[in-house]
Amino acid sequence: MPAVSIVIPTHNRSKYLRKAIASVLDQTFDDFELIVVDEASTDDTKEIVEDLMKRDKRIKYLRYEINSKKPSVARNRGIVVSKGEYLAFLDDDDVWLPKKLEMQIELAEKYDLDLIGCNYLLVDERDNEVGRVVFPEWIKDNLLGALMKGVFYPNLSGLMIRRDAIEYVGLIDENLTWGEDLELVIRLIRNNAKFDFVRDFCFKYTVHTNRVSTRLNWINKARDYEYIAKKHWDFLRNHPQEFSELLRWIARAYCYGGSIEKGRRYFRESIRMNPKNYKSLVSYLFSYIGFERFSKIYRLLTSRS
Repeated sequence: MPAVSIVIPTHNRSKYLRKAIASVLDQTFDDFELIVVDEASTDDTKEIVEDLMKRDKRIKYLRYEINSKKPSVARNRGIVVSKGEYLAFLDDDDVWLPKKLEMQIELAEKYDLDLIGCNYLLVDERDNEVGRVVFPEWIKDNLLGALMKGVFYPNLSGLMIRRDAIEYVGLIDENLTWGEDLELVIRLIRNNAKFDFVRDFCFKYTVHTNRVSTRLNWINKARDYEYIAKKHWDFLRNHPQEFSELLRWIARAYCYGGSIEKGRRYFRESIRMNPKNYKSLVSYLFSYIGFERFSKIYRLLTSRS
């Protein structure tokens, strides 16, 4: 049985996938299985993976003829057939750095961790570095606060999770398209998962400059965050400052999507939960000046905080 099971969900991304797989095969820690879950790709994904499988027996290929359009479904399919003591995930357009697994396994074994994160690099489609994500030391002692303040966002390409922890809290929630990683980490926190992170940079996250955030995207994101808030209401209400931040996320997303009145309702709920949340208060007041102005002012305020 391998120490680590790695799941890569993919759909028509063969131009990135080969590089992602190569970054796994180049790991200094080699006790793993790699499960590629292909949801109805029509490009040369199948040929690429099958060719690599001939060279490396650690690669497994699962193909489905219907695209669920939800990475959570593909990841769960990989989890179900995996055998490793730890689970790790990699998006098909991201790349691990060579010592990623080695450093995370070492940290996990040293401190008996359930959830292990890492710092990472931001790159564009040409692999040019455009930024760095460096987490502050305090997040290991207040992961919920870090999540809700946006200081730690649980990018699944950088997370490693002990299998026992996943089996206890359940698979990734397939009701979600946005924030499924956030919701999973909240469940782990609720069940006292032990967390720490590698201080080195462990992977490259690809920032796609051609992505467009439409109003519909923002509405869908708001609904998913709303779902998370309702699902964990009993837990989050005992953490009012953190819950207030999640409610602010919902409000902001609704406002960006053009549903200003619904956004205002969540801003009011955020303020009620934590009257000291000045971001919600200021945003609530500015929501009365119109969507376009609200968007510009909100971005300006949050960029400075």
